[in-house]
Amino acid sequence: MPERFTGKLVKIKYFDHVEFRNVSVEKVYPALREAVGWIVYEDSESIILVFDRPCDTISSKPSGLCILKSGIVGVEEVAEKG
Repeated sequence: MPERFTGKLVKIKYFDHVEFRNVSVEKVYPALREAVGWIVYEDSESIILVFDRPCDTISSKPSGLCILKSGIVGVEEVAEKG
């Protein structure tokens, strides 16, 4: 994934890990998921996507995902309204 998306609002499609119990191993495979948020950090192996953040600096901390780049299928920039 190119670093040109850092700091931007994006939609990411990625494969996620799946925990399983009491099922046939042949039926287990990574889940394809989508998330929308701001990329606040990335390195060669992963990105950090924030999908919920406070509007001021005093409030609670942000929530998000750390996604492995090897599982990313696609990244689309989303237009933000000013």
